[in-house]
Amino acid sequence: MTISEKCFGIIPLKKGNSGWSVFLLLHQKGAFWGFPKGHAEKQESPKDAAVRELFEETRLKIDFFLESPLLRQSYCFYRGKVRVTKEVVFFMGVVLGEAEVDRKEILEGRWVNLKEGRRLISFPDGKALVDKVIECLKDM
Repeated sequence: MTISEKCFGIIPLKKGNSGWSVFLLLHQKGAFWGFPKGHAEKQESPKDAAVRELFEETRLKIDFFLESPLLRQSYCFYRGKVRVTKEVVFFMGVVLGEAEVDRKEILEGRWVNLKEGRRLISFPDGKALVDKVIECLKDM
């Protein structure tokens, strides 16, 4: 049996003197490095779901969204004997606040420059996502 799921997330960014940084999370389920993300609640838009999940997992708030194409990540995994195909749609956003991770879901959170972020991210499709972010930010 296979089920499909769709999630929404934010690629949280900030720009400093040494360039762009991204906030990455070490998720408890699966112990992998990635971006804040989660499922939409009833009647919630994709962007609203992404913003809510960002705040719940990191306490960061959106300052503004960056104009960019929607970034997508697709992967499969097993939940018991059920095969799950998941698509995650990400928005790029500049964030405000001090990060404080939700210890019920997140093992660790870390600000890193984009090149370090690419190295730290656990899965190849996540690394490809960072490459797209770098391309989108090259002229900013």
